[in-house]
Amino acid sequence: MKKTLLVVLLWTISIFKMAAQQPDTLTAYYDKIEKSFNYESGKITLPEGDGTLNVPKGFKFLNAEQTQNVLSNLWGNPEDKSILGSLVPDGKGVTHMDSWMFVISYQGDGYVKDDDADDIDYDDLFKTMKEDVATANVERKNAGYPEVQLIGWASKPFYDNKLKVLHWAKELQFGVDKNHTL
Repeated sequence: MKKTLLVVLLWTISIFKMAAQQPDTLTAYYDKIEKSFNYESGKITLPEGDGTLNVPKGFKFLNAEQTQNVLSNLWGNPEDKSILGSLVPDGKGVTHMDSWMFVISYQGDGYVKDDDADDIDYDDLFKTMKEDVATANVERKNAGYPEVQLIGWASKPFYDNKLKVLHWAKELQFGVDKNHTL
């Protein structure tokens, strides 16, 4: 009986030790990943589209290769060759539990002339985007990824005539996740 009690006691102690060490090991693992990234700031020359990016205060930049690594290998998304980089908030890294990033890509077909900006039919644009998402979902599903649903505009489109930029944000749902994303 004493022998059994001793074995149970030692087993219980070893379980508690393993449980206590696991978060430290996991934290060290994530810290190692985080330290492997080369964040940049200042003026960044983007590899496509002949553009430059001035990294705003409060953010840091990850290049295309590192961003793709985060999105595919850490966050479980399919590869996207259009990605040029990303902006990550200062004080957070990509391995934090509530981490997020702005993904930067370029599409040459998105040029809008100033005098055409007022004539854009945003309902038609949304309909086309929904069709594009449905088409992409076939590939996502075949590759084993959850489908994406375009829920609506998180921020309705508007053209900033001063900056010459068309802005919008899409509200998305991945699979059956109750939390939506932009």
